[in-house]
Amino acid sequence: MTTGLPLAKSVLCEIMADATIANLDPVERWSGLELDQRARSRKARLLRQAAFPANKTLDGYDWSRLKCPPTGSAPNSRPSSSSPGPRASRSTAKSVAASPHAP
Repeated sequence: MTTGLPLAKSVLCEIMADATIANLDPVERWSGLELDQRARSRKARLLRQAAFPANKTLDGYDWSRLKCPPTGSAPNSRPSSSSPGPRASRSTAKSVAASPHAP
């Protein structure tokens, strides 16, 4: 079979009109394989067009030197209730804005 020869819509309609159930199984398999191949070709084409300098992976990365912070010591953790947080500054801002002598 010739590769790279797309079927015209009229040819496909003519084939499908004369097809039996036995004929449809290979056609269905062929169309599925065609779609898979087109997806692989499209991915390869887009990677070539992107012109990445090198295909890089993390396969050889030395993960033994990676150190994670201990659990619960995240910089964005909530302040404790004893430390003044954003609420104190908001209440101060409201009282200053509410005073009659505010600029």
